[in-house]
Amino acid sequence: MGRFTRDKKKNQEEPDGSEDSARVGMLVFSGGKVEESILTLDEAAKATPSIVQSWLTKGLLHARMNEFDEAIQNLKRVTKVEPENAKAWQTLYEVYMKTNRPEDAIHTMKQLIEIDPNVPLPWAHLGSLYFRMQRMNESVDAWEKAAELDPERAEAWGNFGMVLFHSRRFEEAVSALTKAASLNPNVGPIWSYLGLSFYSMNKYDEAIPALEKTTELTPQDSKMWVNLGSCYQAVKRNEEAIAAFKKAKEYADQYPGLSQQVDAILQNLERS
Repeated sequence: MGRFTRDKKKNQEEPDGSEDSARVGMLVFSGGKVEESILTLDEAAKATPSIVQSWLTKGLLHARMNEFDEAIQNLKRVTKVEPENAKAWQTLYEVYMKTNRPEDAIHTMKQLIEIDPNVPLPWAHLGSLYFRMQRMNESVDAWEKAAELDPERAEAWGNFGMVLFHSRRFEEAVSALTKAASLNPNVGPIWSYLGLSFYSMNKYDEAIPALEKTTELTPQDSKMWVNLGSCYQAVKRNEEAIAAFKKAKEYADQYPGLSQQVDAILQNLERS
């Protein structure tokens, strides 16, 4: 950091036009001339390698052009000099996601959390990454933190509940999903996971209203009708189960093999 300060002082004493070049580069970028902008910023960076804004803007430009290696190189230069540069870490995250580097993406989110642990979005990204990698306990912890920091956001509670469901922590899932549904009652997957959580605990009377709500919100999703039909079947409400499975069959082409499974279930129900 001391070297950066000395370079900055030298720039003030001996103007060399590099800052002007950087400004020109950013102006060119704002006009949409991406390659010309990169060349102009290269001049600025060569004149004064510690101009962080030049590296950052170059990183953004290369990312925009899908030149990911060059983007990473420039953005890492920024984070080395300014480890609290949130824009650089966020753009690195986006590049790592596009290039399927989840471990590196996790690192960027941890850096953003270190900069400010009270921003919910990095926790949400972290929760999604951990879930993608089947690191369930870490995903639960991250989504719990995201929901805690943004308690009025249904999406955070819904994802928290979904991860709890997949972790077979059904009672906790019900609590999180109930909160999500209260914040936004118009999201089908929230009701679906809520119903399935109740179903997994054999609480069919609680599961049915949630699954019925799911089919109201997503009436063309055949799996939602299958879930509802299965719940009706579990409590011997066979006529309603048959009606639900018939609705599932209407849209079964969405999922290969589902139509045959529904046919087999309907045959058994109609014989009983």
